Amino acid sequence: MADLSLDGLASGMPTENTINQILNAEYGTKLQNLNQEKSNLETQKNAWRDVNSRIDKLEQKVTQLKLSSTFASNKTTSSDEEVVTATSTTDATEGTYDIEVVKKALAHRIAGTDQSAKIDSATSANSEDISEIAMQNGGEYTATQFSSGETIDGTTYDYGLKNSDGNIVAVSTNQQVYTSLDKATAEGDLGSLTSSNLGESYDFGSAIANNTVVRMDGTGANEKNNLATAIMMNDDTVTINGTDISVSATDTLEDFVIAVNDSDAGVNASTVSNRLILESNETGTDNEITLSDNGNSNGQHLLEDLGLIDGSDNIITSNDGYQAAQNAEVTVNGITGITSQDNTIDEAVSNVTFEISDAAQPSQETETATVTVSQDTEKATSKIQAFVDQYNSVQDFMNKKLDYNSETEESGALQGDGTLMRLQSRLRQLVMEQVDSGNEYNSLMSVGISSKKNGTLEFDSGKFETALKEKPEQVKNLFTSEEDDGSFDGVATKLDSYLDMVIQTNIGVIPGKIDSYERMMEDVEQSIASTNDRLEQERERLTQEFTSMEQSISEMNNQMSWMQSQLGSMGGTSNMLSSMM
Repeated sequence: MADLSLDGLASGMPTENTINQILNAEYGTKLQNLNQEKSNLETQKNAWRDVNSRIDKLEQKVTQLKLSSTFASNKTTSSDEEVVTATSTTDATEGTYDIEVVKKALAHRIAGTDQSAKIDSATSANSEDISEIAMQNGGEYTATQFSSGETIDGTTYDYGLKNSDGNIVAVSTNQQVYTSLDKATAEGDLGSLTSSNLGESYDFGSAIANNTVVRMDGTGANEKNNLATAIMMNDDTVTINGTDISVSATDTLEDFVIAVNDSDAGVNASTVSNRLILESNETGTDNEITLSDNGNSNGQHLLEDLGLIDGSDNIITSNDGYQAAQNAEVTVNGITGITSQDNTIDEAVSNVTFEISDAAQPSQETETATVTVSQDTEKATSKIQAFVDQYNSVQDFMNKKLDYNSETEESGALQGDGTLMRLQSRLRQLVMEQVDSGNEYNSLMSVGISSKKNGTLEFDSGKFETALKEKPEQVKNLFTSEEDDGSFDGVATKLDSYLDMVIQTNIGVIPGKIDSYERMMEDVEQSIASTNDRLEQERERLTQEFTSMEQSISEMNNQMSWMQSQLGSMGGTSNMLSSMM
């Protein structure tokens, strides 16, 4: 039979609407109250989370006030930072220091002689550009003498440059000017070439000895310094500051520079106008460079050839660019002879470090500056202000959440919450009570931090700075002192201890409060779920009952219709029955 429960076809009753009205009357208000309770709990939990976040930030500010360095800080100034700058520790004594820079610390620098006759000595002689030649940029080639002269288009060549495969890439008649080939060719096949196979010419200015290795550095027309010869004709090992550095027979000056800089010799190598420069990484006379070179099997001495040392391994000091190692020297308040290996002077005045500026030029003019070490009250003042601001943020938020507006009859999310009221009261008590120091400055009010009617704080920075300058130790102890040290607990110490107890994870008061709200919300959610279950069970029961009612009415209607049809077929009897009904 068709489902008659939804539209009441038999009874004409709005069945589904009727069921909903019955269920709403029984469960609607209860579910509405449960959902409202859940919403209220969620709002209260979030409010406690906000309280926790604000107090956590407050504790961070309080932690800064527990540090002695906050109140015992110094600031150091220089009258001319292009001469000298300075820093000081918290233990430095206030004072003024007149500084004269007599000498700057200098690094030992050794300069070699001009090597242009040995390196980068080939010059392009042709004006045409040979883009495809056997010699390649960066390629290394060995000077060789042919076993017998090789003739190309009537010109006999006795010398050549060969690649690593042993093939000839350039030819020469005099070991000075080499003409490139368009293809690498075996020595015995050179006679098959023609002048069309000849390309760019390179002039070394002097003959290249047999077996010398040269390097191609360019192949364009009219380029200068296209070929570079190796700096040695045999392997060698030189010693710089006790560190051995190996040199290959094929190394150029730039290869040697790279090898030095990659070593642990403690020097920086560079080239300036084809001259090798070695400079110590550290300044001062303790870091003078030492050099030695025993020479190779051919009797060559690389460092001597480069003009760095003489035949007795003595460093040549007469070359342009040489700089002797030098210690820094300053005069402090008239006391002369104060020296340092570098430009940092940290032993002249206890807990004060002077730094000679890079811009100082004592060799050219008298360089003087006055350095002042004084108490830094700005650091402590800014930390106190940050604490007051965050404390006020906490108090304002608590006031808002505990507030009740009688006019609008609206209340804060935590209105009447005893835990929050006790927390707020305890905070106010901790910041306003005196410490048991017996000192003049024994409360926040005594150093310019007072309480307003709404529980927030007001900070008089001028009064605080005056107290800090007059009695810095008392002011510091007011905040930082600890009873474990045989003294008393300062304001910051007590506050930090209390705040930690309040917000500490798992065991703190506020985390416990948040956990309790989460448990209550879970209970409400379970109540909502069970109520919905009962509602659906009741809906199913009512639907079945209304369905049965519709079915019964339908059956009665069907029977009535049948009876009327039967009586209608009986004529008069039907009329009689009708009058009886």
